[in-house]
Amino acid sequence: MKITDETRIKLDELQQDYDDKCFKFISEEAKANNPYRQGDIIKDHYQVGKVLSTIISISIDSREYQISYKCERLTKKLKTYRNRELTTIYLDNVKT
Repeated sequence: MKITDETRIKLDELQQDYDDKCFKFISEEAKANNPYRQGDIIKDHYQVGKVLSTIISISIDSREYQISYKCERLTKKLKTYRNRELTTIYLDNVKT
């Protein structure tokens, strides 16, 4: 037997509430575990960058988050490129 429309609506509301709370908890953890801030110099295997902003991507279904940084690309001597290139560096790829 199929459920009624009223029950379906209530279940959808419960699911939305659950998703919102999951997003909030995962977001708080991601922000607490973010080691770099605006202005920090970071590098990966390919490039060096000065952090302009942090991007946090959250997946509620898989209960994971990904942190990446929008950066101003720098030369190895930590000088900005003439055309002020922007790049993305992922936290998982940062070399210390």
